[in-house]
Amino acid sequence: MIFSAKKSTATQSTAFSSRRVKALWPRWQGACVFVVQLAVISLCILQPASGEVVNEPGSLINPVTYHNGNTHELNGATGVVLSPDGQHLYVTAYLGNALSVYDVASDGTLSNPRIYRDDDTHELDGALGVDLSPDGQHLYVTAFDGDALSVYDVASDGALSNPRIYHDFDTHELDGARSVALSPEGQHLYVTAFLGDALSVYDVASDGGLSNPRIYRDGNTHELNGALDVTL
Repeated sequence: MIFSAKKSTATQSTAFSSRRVKALWPRWQGACVFVVQLAVISLCILQPASGEVVNEPGSLINPVTYHNGNTHELNGATGVVLSPDGQHLYVTAYLGNALSVYDVASDGTLSNPRIYRDDDTHELDGALGVDLSPDGQHLYVTAFDGDALSVYDVASDGALSNPRIYHDFDTHELDGARSVALSPEGQHLYVTAFLGDALSVYDVASDGGLSNPRIYRDGNTHELNGALDVTL
């Protein structure tokens, strides 16, 4: 009897895998904490004794909600980043395996969604982390289930093109690629590998391309077991 070690293709019923549970749980936990904190602040600080409407700086008014549907791909919406000029918004949909680009109006409303889905051109299987270069000309996206990191060129209208995909193998540690962050000057990029228990540092070229990966792995010197988020 011969057994194959090749992983079988995930079906619709098994799409919500243990990898996805591991990836999303820290986000859900953080969201729950945020909601509780917001409720406490609202009750203890913003709510006046007389019960009149509060419009203090920082209070949330006139919410506009965009739901997952035929127009929007927001199934498992996770990562979000705004362009430096504030005119375009980028959102990853972890369960939808997609990345969306919106135009942002002066009042903050969103329009003209352009959706990039996981296919032969794009590696967006479990799209999670997203970040923009300081000049807004390059976008970086991690694919948790695809074990990959993608670099896009960004046009003046926010549209994406020329994807360059870095996959997990001997040179790159992108097993469960999760969070991504750029240095303030845009010359270095940091990415966590949740399943690989590692943190990688890349040099960033003027065209957005990545090189010279330095990989820090979980061990006696570094504590990177289940590395999640990264910021600078």
